Amino acid sequence: MKHRRLFLTVLILILTAAILAIADLPRLQYTQDVRNAYFTKVKHPAITFQGTDEILAFYVYNRNLTTNGDAYGSFFLKFYVDGEFWWDEYSSSAYKTWTCGKGNSTIRAYSLPSWEVIRPVVHELKLELYWYDGNEAHLKDITSINVKVAVHVGPDDLLLHSYLILYLIGVVGIGSYILTSGRTRIRPPPQNPNSTCDQPLASAMMVSSKVHRYSFLWFFVVVFVSWQLVNALFYTFPIEQFRPILFTLQIAYSALLVLIIKKENSSLANYGYWWPKETNRFVLVCLWLATFYMSVMVFVPIAFARYNIFPQPSSVEALSAIFLALVASFASETIFRGYIQSKLTKMIGFPCALIATSVMFAANATLLWPFTLNSFFYTFLSLLVLGVFLGALFYRTKTLLCPIIFYGAVLAFGSLTPVEAVISANAKLFLHFAAIALSLLMLGVLTAKEVTRRRLGQMDMSER
Repeated sequence: MKHRRLFLTVLILILTAAILAIADLPRLQYTQDVRNAYFTKVKHPAITFQGTDEILAFYVYNRNLTTNGDAYGSFFLKFYVDGEFWWDEYSSSAYKTWTCGKGNSTIRAYSLPSWEVIRPVVHELKLELYWYDGNEAHLKDITSINVKVAVHVGPDDLLLHSYLILYLIGVVGIGSYILTSGRTRIRPPPQNPNSTCDQPLASAMMVSSKVHRYSFLWFFVVVFVSWQLVNALFYTFPIEQFRPILFTLQIAYSALLVLIIKKENSSLANYGYWWPKETNRFVLVCLWLATFYMSVMVFVPIAFARYNIFPQPSSVEALSAIFLALVASFASETIFRGYIQSKLTKMIGFPCALIATSVMFAANATLLWPFTLNSFFYTFLSLLVLGVFLGALFYRTKTLLCPIIFYGAVLAFGSLTPVEAVISANAKLFLHFAAIALSLLMLGVLTAKEVTRRRLGQMDMSER
């Protein structure tokens, strides 16, 4: 029954991830005559900036259309912006039409003029493909894309300050509630007397010869190699329809890990899978830490830097970002903090386990293809420091709920906050180090370990 519930849960998560990811893909809309000529692909920048020209590329396939009996067909495009006519290639260009051979494809590239806007906006760009038979034009296909236009602003911009106020409200509001209700008491996880992980390491390793002592290393190698290969494959062949495989793979890692722990006859509570009694306080502390971290990262440079403000994500994009952030954080923390760090802590102690796990986490999350030394250096260091904080958060609270909530909130806030400071990579890395250090300090302020009866007895004996 338990395995059946686990299978159904994983299946529902996979289907939800696939639906959300596919729903967010750009659509190509076809007319009834798509068997003759149609758009096969549209390439455009994800973000275009105010005052900057961008290149828009269209891939058109001509199956069997010709003009005046020649081996090629003549075509032209019409452009519409936000439902209003913008530009007609036939009427507004010297060449009027362009040709594409029968049974062949062609690529058409157009320069989008700089968008003169004062606020970030999303323009709907609709394109109509016409075939010219020598006498009249025939509509053959229609496609629509969303062009996101970002703006450059100074530190005194009102929209920028509105986002700052929202973060300050979150930091002050949640922080005040936590402080007025007292520090969050951290209790030890429930112990399972029948679990091998509660026994000394030597006896636990003798329970089953099928489970190798370093099985967690083999599991990490499988995760690292498969994750890097799949991401390299998608970079080489960017087929958007298959992108949900990335999220499905993360869910598969987590499900496989739960089965491995069960196979080891271990208690899930020893790997952080337990629900603390004061769940709401744990969640609030982690949300406050994530809000505080993002406030430092995003708004501290407001005193000396300019900013880019991007269009606000749509409701579908927002829901998709939140869900995918939770999936990524759950898979990551289950593997690295819950399993690998717990294993290494029993073998080599917490300090060494923390460093080793953080290195593994940073190596796995830093994509090796395409490889550039400068990008690898900054990304790896940033993830290494983040891994140290997540490991310390898990060691402090003894539950995976906290690093999952913190990491998921940071990823979601990063996707939903359309504000970016224009600073150097060195400044961004230093700011990241400072934000993590301050978050560690605040973690110690907001939480306190509960003194157990056994600990009180030891303290009384020492005083005597």
